[in-house]
Amino acid sequence: MVTPACAAVEFQEEYSKLIKAADTVAPISGDPFGDSVSLYNGATEFSQTDVNSPGNNALPGSFGRGFVVVFSH
Repeated sequence: MVTPACAAVEFQEEYSKLIKAADTVAPISGDPFGDSVSLYNGATEFSQTDVNSPGNNALPGSFGRGFVVVFSH
């Protein structure tokens, strides 16, 4: 008797892996508020991703907003 090389994957197991991956806590990165400052002209930009959803075929789907402050002399 020959056994198959890969066993059938239960969707509950895969869903559990997906939920556990989303619950992991990561350290705060270098720009926790989504800000970036241009050292050339002093412009400050804030960006925030509101909705992030994985798409089909590894195409990301996300919605966000941004605000740019430019200082003029």
